[in-house]
Amino acid sequence: MPWAWTEQLTIGGTILVDVKPTTHAGNLALLHRYPDRLEGRFLDRWAAFMTMRHHGDTPPAAITAPQDDRPRTRTTAAPPSPWWDHRVVWLLARFHGLPTDVAVGMQLDPQTRQPTAATMSTPDGSTATIDLAPIDGRHRVTETGPTSLWDPVEHAHQAWLDHDRPDWPRLGLTITPHHQWLWIDEPHGPHQWSGVSI
Repeated sequence: MPWAWTEQLTIGGTILVDVKPTTHAGNLALLHRYPDRLEGRFLDRWAAFMTMRHHGDTPPAAITAPQDDRPRTRTTAAPPSPWWDHRVVWLLARFHGLPTDVAVGMQLDPQTRQPTAATMSTPDGSTATIDLAPIDGRHRVTETGPTSLWDPVEHAHQAWLDHDRPDWPRLGLTITPHHQWLWIDEPHGPHQWSGVSI
């Protein structure tokens, strides 16, 4: 978030910000203006502003064929579609290396037209397919391409479990002129992430 926006807000004022560092990853945060920072928590329930089109935006890069497209298969305990079902995990995945240009979707059964797998892809040709039906409590993940798209989700899911499954009210955001970070419970506590443009 540009600091110039903060400078337009009087000290003591509040601003409602749609924090989405990647598709579906985030929520609205109510931030309060202090002399040296904006700070506040995410709303209790997920919400978003309507996405705007930008006429000057660069069109998405074409998907390129990966050099090594052999499938890599394993299982996971992470939820198969966090962008819809576990949005806090999905936001944390961005702070664990999830690419910003990831596209998500569902694979449908051709007969029933019901979802059978969640899908992820990026312009570099990387893909992840996560079966929705678990086997012994785990979901099968199949990845191709140069970038592991599911690793950041698994790391985020583990962080979420390690921090007692925080929901939106426990998450907050601090923005200063030179630094932005996401935190759990306390702005200067031990559980914080930075390095991602918000």
